[in-house]
Amino acid sequence: MRKFLRYIRQKDRPVCNILKIGVIGAGKGVGTTYLAIMIANFCANFRGFKTALVECNDNKDYIKIWNETSNNERNMYDFYYKNICFVSGVTPKKIAQLELNQYHVIIFDCSVNSELGLMEFFRCNIRIVVCSTQLYKIGWTKKLLSDVKDIPIKAVAFCADKKVKAKIEKDFKRVVKDIPMECNSLCIKPETCNWISQLLELQKE
Repeated sequence: MRKFLRYIRQKDRPVCNILKIGVIGAGKGVGTTYLAIMIANFCANFRGFKTALVECNDNKDYIKIWNETSNNERNMYDFYYKNICFVSGVTPKKIAQLELNQYHVIIFDCSVNSELGLMEFFRCNIRIVVCSTQLYKIGWTKKLLSDVKDIPIKAVAFCADKKVKAKIEKDFKRVVKDIPMECNSLCIKPETCNWISQLLELQKE
């Protein structure tokens, strides 16, 4: 991962006035896609931003969403649902095209196992690391927080163990925020919207 740190030398400002948000998880199953979809839902449906959600990993979760929600005649790699443009099967060229397509917000659902995902994560204006305090995943959390120790990030965790979270905060000098629990990441409560707004540090209009 360290070879990607060269990308952080770029200015923390949007490309073509686009807000780019990177969400990366410390391993699989920690809630990365869950959080990325909640943020996309907030941006598209509560703030009215033209929003794209980009799958920069090999999980193929967005195709599963397409299978459950979309007409089979539509493109499974680029489709709209709930006012969000879901994009998968991405390449650097496709990402460049998205950046020219007048989106207000582009959210990158990244993985530590994806070279493209790592590269895009470091290019984002807002970088969110999804941690895990579970015993069999804590090693990934420590490694990821160590790799990003010199760059601005926001650390969050889902169903975190309080003692382990306190130790992580002490060892890595990061505040780890608790991700709100929602039954459906595309149907979130007002208090969750407030939490996301504070996480992204977006001013109320």
